[in-house]
Order: sequence, then C-alpha cells, then structure tokens
Amino acid sequence: MAKIEFRWVEEHPGPPLFDSNELRKLVPLKDGEVYNRDKYQEGLSAVAGVYKERGFIECTIASNLAINDENQTVALVLEINQGQRYYWGNIQVIGLSLELETILRAQLAKDSVVNPKLIEEFYQQYKLVLPVGASPGTAEWHRNEMLAIVDVTFDFSTLPARAVHD
Repeated sequence: MAKIEFRWVEEHPGPPLFDSNELRKLVPLKDGEVYNRDKYQEGLSAVAGVYKERGFIECTIASNLAINDENQTVALVLEINQGQRYYWGNIQVIGLSLELETILRAQLAKDSVVNPKLIEEFYQQYKLVLPVGASPGTAEWHRNEMLAIVDVTFDFSTLPARAVHD
C-alpha cells in the first residue's frame, strides 16, 4: 500500500466535516503495508460511519485504486460526497410503554442531528423489555430531502408478543 488519499466531491457545497488526517486514522492499513481487503473494508465502513453519526446519512464514498506494477504498490483514493446534513423530524412511536417511548424520544430530539447509531443503541440497551422481533430494521424512515429532515415511525404493535412460559 503506497498511500491513502481523501478527496471531497460535493453536490451540497460546504467545508468537509473531517480533514484527511482524521479520516486516515480510521483506515487500519498503514502506508507501506501489504494491501489487505478486510482492513480496507473495515476502514471504509468506519469512514462512512462517522459521517452517518453526524447526520450525513446519504454520504457516499467511491474508491479508486492506482496500481504501480513497477514498484508493486497500490495507492488508494477515497472520493467522499458527504451530502447534506439531516435532522430528526417527527418521531412516531406505536405500541410501546410510555416510559420507553419517552426515553426513545429524548434520544431522537426533534431538530437534532440524525444519528442512526442512537436507534441501534436504544434497541440494544432495552432488548430484554422490547417485543420479540424488535430491531432497528423495523423502524420506517421517511426522508424529506427538501427540508433535510427524517421522520421515523416505530411500530411495536405488529411484533409478536413475548411468550410466557410456566
């Protein structure tokens, strides 16, 4: 691996959220190290994750490999389009206790920056008291690109009830 570079290509103009040095630390491949696909994928996922956690849920990353046969090295260029930042809009919660609904709504406060990780953490933290089959994947996301908001519906009423064993 010769080097890893970051470039920003923007549909929505604005300064990059992170600088190259910050992002480079997320990719576990070191300069001069033999290319490792798993480490590359891990790094790509980490870079995408930090953008999504800060509201850039449509961030895309294109990668280009430049192979130098003479030196037997690979240079990697990651082109980032961070897109626009999204904020939480209306949060609808159906079939959940008032206590858990209040906790969930507090984590996804209206007009705060969208962070999908907060939803995953809620489901993980309360998995023992949520209905069987409840998962972040059952939440319905509705994006409004014009307003840059995300409305989310959590419907726990359609999930099977926990079985009670004697």
